[in-house]
Amino acid sequence: LVDVARSYGHAEACVGRWLRSRGASEFVVVTKGGHGPFADAAGDTADWTGAAVARGIDEAVARLSRVDVFLLHSCGADVLRRDDVGEALRSALQRGQVGAVGYSGDNDDLHIALDRARDWQLSVVEASLSLLDGKARVHTLPRAQALGLRVIAKRALANVPWTTGHS
Repeated sequence: LVDVARSYGHAEACVGRWLRSRGASEFVVVTKGGHGPFADAAGDTADWTGAAVARGIDEAVARLSRVDVFLLHSCGADVLRRDDVGEALRSALQRGQVGAVGYSGDNDDLHIALDRARDWQLSVVEASLSLLDGKARVHTLPRAQALGLRVIAKRALANVPWTTGHS
Protein backbone atom coordinates (compact mmCIF):
# COMPACT_ATOMS: atom_id res chain seq x y z
CA LEU A 1 0.00 0.00 0.00
CA VAL A 2 1.32 3.41 -0.99
CA ASP A 3 -0.34 6.29 0.86
CA VAL A 4 0.24 9.81 -0.49
CA ALA A 5 -1.63 13.11 -0.64
CA ARG A 6 -1.64 16.28 -2.66
CA SER A 7 -0.69 18.16 0.50
CA TYR A 8 2.51 16.09 0.89
CA GLY A 9 4.49 18.27 -1.50
CA HIS A 10 5.39 16.42 -4.68
CA ALA A 11 4.55 12.96 -3.30
CA GLU A 12 1.87 12.13 -5.87
CA ALA A 13 4.07 13.11 -8.81
CA CYS A 14 7.13 11.26 -7.46
CA VAL A 15 5.19 8.11 -6.62
CA GLY A 16 3.39 8.27 -9.97
CA ARG A 17 6.71 8.39 -11.86
CA TRP A 18 8.07 5.52 -9.77
CA LEU A 19 4.98 3.34 -10.32
CA ARG A 20 4.99 4.02 -14.09
CA SER A 21 8.71 3.28 -14.42
CA ARG A 22 8.33 -0.09 -12.75
CA GLY A 23 4.86 -1.10 -13.82
CA ALA A 24 4.26 -1.59 -10.11
CA SER A 25 0.72 -2.92 -10.27
CA GLU A 26 1.07 -4.94 -7.06
CA PHE A 27 0.67 -1.81 -4.92
CA VAL A 28 -2.61 -0.37 -3.72
CA VAL A 29 -2.41 3.38 -4.44
CA VAL A 30 -4.14 5.57 -1.87
CA THR A 31 -4.24 9.34 -2.05
CA LYS A 32 -6.03 12.00 -0.11
CA GLY A 33 -7.42 15.37 -1.07
CA GLY A 34 -10.58 17.25 -1.69
CA HIS A 35 -9.56 20.68 -0.60
CA GLY A 36 -8.72 23.60 -2.87
CA PRO A 37 -8.22 26.30 -3.14
CA PHE A 38 -9.26 26.25 -6.79
CA ALA A 39 -10.57 29.17 -8.78
CA ASP A 40 -14.07 28.70 -10.08
CA ALA A 41 -15.40 30.03 -13.39
CA ALA A 42 -15.89 33.49 -11.87
CA GLY A 43 -12.32 33.53 -10.59
CA ASP A 44 -13.40 33.06 -6.97
CA THR A 45 -11.45 30.66 -4.80
CA ALA A 46 -13.42 27.66 -3.62
CA ASP A 47 -12.33 25.22 -0.94
CA TRP A 48 -13.86 21.86 0.04
CA THR A 49 -16.64 21.96 -2.52
CA GLY A 50 -17.81 19.15 -4.75
CA ALA A 51 -15.97 20.87 -7.59
CA ALA A 52 -12.76 20.99 -5.55
CA VAL A 53 -13.10 17.28 -4.71
CA ALA A 54 -13.71 16.38 -8.37
CA ARG A 55 -10.76 18.46 -9.54
CA GLY A 56 -8.55 16.97 -6.83
CA ILE A 57 -9.45 13.48 -8.04
CA ASP A 58 -8.79 14.44 -11.67
CA GLU A 59 -5.38 15.84 -10.78
CA ALA A 60 -4.45 12.88 -8.57
CA VAL A 61 -5.29 10.43 -11.36
CA ALA A 62 -3.21 12.49 -13.80
CA ARG A 63 -0.20 12.49 -11.45
CA LEU A 64 -0.48 8.88 -10.28
CA SER A 65 -1.94 7.24 -13.44
CA ARG A 66 -4.33 5.33 -11.21
CA VAL A 67 -5.99 5.83 -7.84
CA ASP A 68 -7.21 2.71 -6.09
CA VAL A 69 -8.53 4.61 -3.06
CA PHE A 70 -9.33 8.33 -2.76
CA LEU A 71 -9.89 9.64 0.77
CA LEU A 72 -11.23 13.00 1.87
CA HIS A 73 -8.31 14.43 3.82
CA SER A 74 -9.34 15.26 7.39
CA CYS A 75 -12.15 17.62 6.52
CA GLY A 76 -14.56 18.82 9.17
CA ALA A 77 -18.21 18.17 9.84
CA ASP A 78 -19.31 21.10 7.67
CA VAL A 79 -17.78 19.44 4.60
CA LEU A 80 -19.12 16.02 5.53
CA ARG A 81 -22.61 17.49 5.51
CA ARG A 82 -22.28 18.84 1.94
CA ASP A 83 -24.20 16.79 -0.62
CA ASP A 84 -22.04 18.09 -3.49
CA VAL A 85 -18.94 16.52 -1.90
CA GLY A 86 -20.64 13.13 -1.67
CA GLU A 87 -21.84 13.46 -5.27
CA ALA A 88 -18.27 14.12 -6.46
CA LEU A 89 -17.10 10.94 -4.71
CA ARG A 90 -19.96 8.83 -6.09
CA SER A 91 -19.41 10.23 -9.58
CA ALA A 92 -15.69 9.32 -9.53
CA LEU A 93 -16.65 5.78 -8.50
CA GLN A 94 -19.34 5.45 -11.17
CA ARG A 95 -16.95 6.65 -13.90
CA GLY A 96 -14.34 4.12 -12.73
CA GLN A 97 -11.91 6.94 -12.05
CA VAL A 98 -11.14 5.52 -8.59
CA GLY A 99 -11.59 2.05 -7.15
CA ALA A 100 -12.91 3.13 -3.75
CA VAL A 101 -13.63 6.29 -1.77
CA GLY A 102 -13.48 7.07 1.90
CA TYR A 103 -12.41 9.42 4.67
CA SER A 104 -9.16 9.98 6.54
CA GLY A 105 -9.57 11.55 9.95
CA ASP A 106 -10.42 10.99 13.57
CA ASN A 107 -12.82 11.69 16.42
CA ASP A 108 -16.25 13.24 15.87
CA ASP A 109 -15.58 14.04 12.20
CA LEU A 110 -14.77 10.40 11.52
CA HIS A 111 -18.09 9.37 13.06
CA ILE A 112 -19.94 11.86 10.86
CA ALA A 113 -18.17 10.31 7.85
CA LEU A 114 -19.32 6.89 9.07
CA ASP A 115 -22.87 8.30 9.20
CA ARG A 116 -22.52 9.19 5.48
CA ALA A 117 -20.83 5.91 4.48
CA ARG A 118 -23.80 4.25 2.79
CA ASP A 119 -25.16 7.36 1.10
CA TRP A 120 -21.73 8.40 -0.20
CA GLN A 121 -20.65 4.82 -1.05
CA LEU A 122 -17.63 5.02 1.26
CA SER A 123 -15.82 1.72 1.63
CA VAL A 124 -12.60 2.79 3.40
CA VAL A 125 -11.66 4.88 6.41
CA GLU A 126 -8.19 5.81 7.58
CA ALA A 127 -7.98 6.43 11.30
CA SER A 128 -5.35 6.84 13.98
CA LEU A 129 -4.87 3.43 15.53
CA SER A 130 -2.07 2.57 17.91
CA LEU A 131 -1.43 0.48 20.97
CA LEU A 132 -1.20 3.68 23.02
CA ASP A 133 -4.62 5.02 22.03
CA GLY A 134 -7.53 2.64 22.28
CA LYS A 135 -10.24 5.11 21.29
CA ALA A 136 -10.39 4.03 17.64
CA ARG A 137 -10.06 0.37 18.55
CA VAL A 138 -13.00 0.56 20.95
CA HIS A 139 -15.30 3.00 19.12
CA THR A 140 -14.35 3.33 15.46
CA LEU A 141 -13.27 -0.14 14.39
CA PRO A 142 -16.45 -1.94 15.51
CA ARG A 143 -18.63 0.68 13.82
CA ALA A 144 -16.61 0.58 10.59
CA GLN A 145 -16.72 -3.22 10.65
CA ALA A 146 -20.49 -3.20 11.11
CA LEU A 147 -20.75 -0.98 8.01
CA GLY A 148 -18.49 -3.32 6.03
CA LEU A 149 -15.74 -0.72 5.64
CA ARG A 150 -12.03 -1.41 5.32
CA VAL A 151 -9.76 0.41 7.79
CA ILE A 152 -6.28 1.77 7.13
CA ALA A 153 -4.37 2.44 10.35
CA LYS A 154 -2.42 5.69 10.52
CA ARG A 155 -0.13 6.99 13.24
CA ALA A 156 0.57 3.44 14.36
CA LEU A 157 3.61 4.70 16.26
CA ALA A 158 1.35 7.03 18.24
CA ASN A 159 2.53 9.98 16.13
CA VAL A 160 5.49 10.41 18.53
CA PRO A 161 8.16 11.37 15.96
CA TRP A 162 5.94 14.14 14.62
CA THR A 163 4.70 15.54 17.91
CA THR A 164 8.01 15.64 19.75
CA GLY A 165 10.14 17.13 16.98
CA HIS A 166 12.44 14.07 16.88
CA SER A 167 13.05 12.05 13.75
